[in-house]
Amino acid sequence: MKAVVFHGAGRRVSNGSFDPLRVLSNREPMMHVIEAYKAFDQRQPGWIKVALDPAA
Repeated sequence: MKAVVFHGAGRRVSNGSFDPLRVLSNREPMMHVIEAYKAFDQRQPGWIKVALDPAA
């Protein structure tokens, strides 16, 4: 899995100047984890950052 690292991101999140939830492109329930990963890995349009919701 690939990740993008923003230098100083932790500091910016803690001081409120950056909200990582604003860059989420998709939210998926855990039961869709395989399909979500495949779509993200294949760089399908609209799949930039995905949050998996274990409660869904």
